[in-house]
Amino acid sequence: MGAVLSVECERARARASLGLDGELSEVERAHLRAHVGRCADCAAYAHDLERLTQELRSARPGASAEAHRHAAAEPARRRSASA
Repeated sequence: MGAVLSVECERARARASLGLDGELSEVERAHLRAHVGRCADCAAYAHDLERLTQELRSARPGASAEAHRHAAAEPARRRSASA
C-alpha cells in the first residue's frame, strides 16, 4: 500500500500529467512549478513522468514486441549454430 498523498500533492501530480499534454493554463503551470519547487517527492514524480512520457512517445510502434521475439528466438539460434 502506497503513502497517502496530501490534496496538494494529488493536484500537483494531476497537473504534471496534464502539463505534458499541454493542457494547463498559465496559473495552473505556476501552481505546479511552485509545488514541485518545495516538494521533492512531487518533483521526482514529475521528472519520472516526463521521462517515461518521452520514452513512450519516441518508441517505434511494435518495437517492444519485435525485441521480445528476437530475445525468444536467440536460444534456438545458438543451438542451431553450435550443432
